[in-house]
Amino acid sequence: MIISIQELKAIYTDKNFSKYTDERLKMKLETIETAIRKYCNNNFQDRLNRGLFMSANGELVGISQMHLEIGDTVQITHSQSNNGLYTIKEVTKERITLDKPIHDGEMNLLTKIVYPLDIIDGAVELLDWSLNKSDKADITSETISRHSVNYQSLDGTNTIDGFPSRLFGFCKKYVKGRT
Repeated sequence: MIISIQELKAIYTDKNFSKYTDERLKMKLETIETAIRKYCNNNFQDRLNRGLFMSANGELVGISQMHLEIGDTVQITHSQSNNGLYTIKEVTKERITLDKPIHDGEMNLLTKIVYPLDIIDGAVELLDWSLNKSDKADITSETISRHSVNYQSLDGTNTIDGFPSRLFGFCKKYVKGRT
């Protein structure tokens, strides 16, 4: 996950995220994380921090030389059934427990995901917009005298996965070319 729920509530106290359940915040953050990765065409992998693991009994097993901590985001690739993003729940030298169940398998390529601070901050702004958007949020112009209000249309041309594209400005320097 881009930022843990505990960090989110501790650091961004001005956003009043405490009124939402942890499950709702987690779901929204995962949606935002997917949107950012898709928009940037960037998986933010730390390719120097990767290893091959077997999976058994719902855990990754094998000797790890990786620098992993509880709460880190990792991505499994080259697996028959476990490809995806996970958060580390428990880690030792011999096994890694993830936040979602995984299937037994011979090969799971595990790579640590590292998000830059501006991506994290931008994700929090997207979360704030998503949870606290008001009717006035998408006003593009307003005239008082004869009362005229223009709203930005949130259709396919100016949205990214349901979010206004103007909110993705922080991602521009991380966008990778499509192949």
